[in-house]
Amino acid sequence: MNNPQEPAEERRHETHEVVTRTRWVRLSTMVAVVAAVAALDLAVKALLAPQLPPGGLTGGPIDLALSYNTGVGLSVGAGLPGPVVLGLTTAVIAAIVIVAIRAAWNGASRWRVIGLSLATGGALGNLIDRAGDGQVTDFIRLPWFTCNLADVAITAGIAIVLLTFLESRPASVSP
Repeated sequence: MNNPQEPAEERRHETHEVVTRTRWVRLSTMVAVVAAVAALDLAVKALLAPQLPPGGLTGGPIDLALSYNTGVGLSVGAGLPGPVVLGLTTAVIAAIVIVAIRAAWNGASRWRVIGLSLATGGALGNLIDRAGDGQVTDFIRLPWFTCNLADVAITAGIAIVLLTFLESRPASVSP
C-alpha cells in the first residue's frame, strides 16, 4: 500500500538535509577564514618584527614602522593591567564568536558570514599576539595611528557586516 504522506515526508527530509549541509558549509567557511586571517596576521608579524629597522621603512605605498600596543583598539585601555586587557579582549572575542556562529547557523548571507569571520580572525590574531607578552605588534603606519593586518581584517569585516545590513533593509515605499 502506498502512503500519500510519503512524498511530503521525503521532501521535508531532503529539505532538512540541504539546510543542514548549507549550515555546515557556512560554519566550515567561517572557520577557514578565521584561521587563515589569524595565521596570516601572526606570520606577517613574526616575519616583519625582527626585520624592520628602528626608523621603519618609508617612501613606499605603505609606511612600515614597528610599535607595540598594550591597549585595545587605538590604544584604549593602555594603562590597564595586562591581565585585565587580556580578559576583556577574550570576553569580547567570545561574544563575537557566538554572534558569528549563530549568524552562520541561522542562514545569514554569505557576505555577512565572511565579514564576521574576518573580524573574528583579526581579533583572534591580536589575542594570540597579546597572550604572549601582553602587547600587540603593529607595523602599518598611517597618519593617525599604527595598526596591523588583524586590525585591517577587523575593520574590513565590520564594514562588510554593516553593508549587509544596509543591503537587507526593505525598500521604503513612497505614498
